[in-house]
Amino acid sequence: TTSEPPEWLLVPTQLSSSHACRYGTARAMAVAGPMTMVGVPVTLGSAAGLISMLEEEQVALQTTALRSLNKVVDTHWAEVAGSISVIEAMYEDEFFAQRHLAALLASKVFYHLGELNDALTYALRAGDLFDVTEL
Repeated sequence: TTSEPPEWLLVPTQLSSSHACRYGTARAMAVAGPMTMVGVPVTLGSAAGLISMLEEEQVALQTTALRSLNKVVDTHWAEVAGSISVIEAMYEDEFFAQRHLAALLASKVFYHLGELNDALTYALRAGDLFDVTEL
């Protein structure tokens, strides 16, 4: 049998469908964002693991990826920009429950790319999730 790896080994780049199946989706999602160890914040070195979660079939993993990427987009926008077409497709899917969250993330990516018209368009599409007072 396979024993569960220690929590400190579970980093975003190790999350995948097989990991979620082996250790449980909730467990995999719980470590998808930046973690702290003994009160010291650990910054995310790469958004690659979170970006790969956008391609997962499970909506819960996609939603976790969108939420986590929304938190780190200001520092990892260049990486996220490589998947802007995936994020835009998530918004375009009328059956995707978190399409407004996808629009918010797309808006922030376009802002960092200097595409202000697209940033504004997606900000408006994000509805109530877009907060002009957010720093």
